[in-house]
Amino acid sequence: MTLMFCCNATGTDKRKVLMIGKAAQPRCFKNFNVQLLVDYVHSRKGWMNSSLFLDFVTKLNADMRRQERKILLLLDNASSHPSDVELCNVTLSFLPPITTSHLQPLDSGIIKCFKSHYRKLQLQQIVQMIDDETQPDLNLKQAVYFVKAAWQNVTPAVIQNCWVHAGLIKKDSLSMNSVTDTPDASSVPTCDVQAILRKLPGAGSLMSASEYINVDAAEATEQEMTALCEAEDSDLETRDEEEEEEEPDFQPPSLREARQAMTALLRFFETNNNTTVEEMDKILSVEKLLQEKTLKNLCQTKITGYFSAS
Repeated sequence: MTLMFCCNATGTDKRKVLMIGKAAQPRCFKNFNVQLLVDYVHSRKGWMNSSLFLDFVTKLNADMRRQERKILLLLDNASSHPSDVELCNVTLSFLPPITTSHLQPLDSGIIKCFKSHYRKLQLQQIVQMIDDETQPDLNLKQAVYFVKAAWQNVTPAVIQNCWVHAGLIKKDSLSMNSVTDTPDASSVPTCDVQAILRKLPGAGSLMSASEYINVDAAEATEQEMTALCEAEDSDLETRDEEEEEEEPDFQPPSLREARQAMTALLRFFETNNNTTVEEMDKILSVEKLLQEKTLKNLCQTKITGYFSAS
């Protein structure tokens, strides 16, 4: 998969991550609304192309128009970023060639921070599977949840630091006091990744946390859109889904099953001496959401449905 990130200088507007996969509808997405977590699209190789990029900026422009905002979108000179696009509320501004690593805030530490959080979540899942004596196996659906959580963990302070480090804004132009002289290099997640690697048999000796986090640094992520690519993409869904392993069918949990799981979750946290007030508040907010779903379901059921015809 390929991911694309977009955020403003203060970190107050982090757009939903654009995830590009190979299959139009992977089997692991059955009964799963992936668009709640990321903007999922597909291409032949799972890469960014000019068609997908044009669709992204068009939707971004429509959103800015609804909000009555006008923005400047900074981009590198990738071949998948067409320059002849005219939009009413989004102005495209391209960085000079061969300056992305120096001037692009995302490349100044934001993506590195995201990757650190993502790899940490990935390794935690693998360790948990090993502890549960199950075969470690991660699919695209689990990756979606990791992407959502990792992007949430990239704080506004990190984003601001990276914009300052790229030289695009000055520290005194920001209202927050969290900006430091250098971007947050995600040292805490990196240490966590190193600690988890040591728990995996042989993994800690094979590579460092930094090497593991950046293991895909040389992977290609984009392609120019051509007539040939468009023709190949038209057959994408059938071909890719045939190549994927069959996912076991399952029925979505019922509301009753969800309430039973919520009861077990509450019991776990309320009996755990290490539970903090903040953690309990989060669990209670989930319980409140489930209660609202239950009430809404009851209200939608007609009272005549509880009686049989005489």
